[in-house]
Amino acid sequence: MLVAGSLLFAACDKKEDAVTENGVVKQVSDAAGCQFVIDLDSRRIIDPINQESDKLKPHLVHNARVSVNYRLDKDFETPCQNATAAEVLEIRRINQ
Repeated sequence: MLVAGSLLFAACDKKEDAVTENGVVKQVSDAAGCQFVIDLDSRRIIDPINQESDKLKPHLVHNARVSVNYRLDKDFETPCQNATAAEVLEIRRINQ
């Protein structure tokens, strides 16, 4: 029973390993509720699902170049078109 419960919990956790990449913050306010995305150098676009956190807010400035450590979260459906939901673990601005 305990093993089955552990397997079920592991199957529901759709967060991936953390990754660090550089990118550019883009302000994309739209009617669907999308506010900011980070356009990564790898061509992936992430929607920071924790963008309201005090730790993250100061870095969400349009066209700011950032280094971001994030984890994709497939349990969260983002309102941002062409973006993938991600939990930002660390972020810092970098010189261009």
